[in-house]
Order: sequence, then C-alpha cells, then structure tokens
Amino acid sequence: MCLINAGPDLCRLYSIIILNFAKSLQILQRALVSFISSGLFIVSAEYTRVCRYVNLRKNWTEAQSCCRMKFIDLATVNNEDDNERLVTLALNTTERKSNNTWIGLYDDINCWKWSMEDENIYVDRDTDSFTWLNGKPDNEKGKEHCVLYHNTMNLNDVSCKNLQPFICYDVLCLA
Repeated sequence: MCLINAGPDLCRLYSIIILNFAKSLQILQRALVSFISSGLFIVSAEYTRVCRYVNLRKNWTEAQSCCRMKFIDLATVNNEDDNERLVTLALNTTERKSNNTWIGLYDDINCWKWSMEDENIYVDRDTDSFTWLNGKPDNEKGKEHCVLYHNTMNLNDVSCKNLQPFICYDVLCLA
C-alpha cells in the first residue's frame, strides 16, 4: 500500500527508489563494519558488538532480512564469550516468549555457514565445537537447514520455515 497520494506508477517508482536506497545503506554499512574490523582503519573511538533480542516470530529468512534492515545481521558466534553473551540474552530477556531463538548459522549444501556474508568480520569456528542437542544436526527429511538455540541453549537444526524470535548483532561506537 502506497501512502503517497499519487498514481500507481509513481507509487511503484517511489517504492523501488526506497528499496534500492535501503539496499545501498546495507551494503555501505557492511563495508564500513568490515573495513573497521580489518584493522586497516584506525579510529579514535572504540566499538563493540552488541546483541539484540527481537521478540517477533519470523522464519529464518525474514529474521535475517529484519536484522540486516535494522542492525547488521543475525548473530554470529566467534568464541565462548560470544556464545555466553547470546545464551544469557536469550535466557534472561524479559520479552522472551519462546524456547527457541534463531541465530545466523545455516546449512549451505552440507556446509555450515554464517549469515554475515563478509567472513572477515568473524573468526572461522568449527561448528563441531558447538553443543548440539542430542542427535543433532541431523537434517531430518532433508529439510532442516537453519539453526536456532533451543531452550537448553544447545543448537538445533530445524526447518527455516519455523516462526521464531531471533538475535541480531549490531555495532556500537564507544566515544
């Protein structure tokens, strides 16, 4: 629905312009984060990664899009500190209404990958070192390609179509 009092062609044009602008901002945001994280750029302010619990029920792809639109991306886990931070956030948020929470891990043709496309932003970590639910990952019926934290804070591979809240990460500048 177009909120502009204009004909359908003009409304469609405005929608395309807004969508392209949003995509350009996403690309710029990712490039900036990657550039700052690379160590090639020195800034006087410090920055830190923060996690945001989003209490909206979305499938994995919608959750990824929402995170990319409002923050940086779905949460990634580089080390045990990241893992503990996500577990604490998922368990202790007052908004929590689900036992499962999407993170940015997915199965890309039998190879686990993170949602964040720029791999320079995090250190590669073997997913075998994560604590999975018993018998997981199993890609049951060939339809479980996305990963969430289960209420036990173990990982579980499930269908990407499931509707779950999710955790995004963002970067804050500390002046």
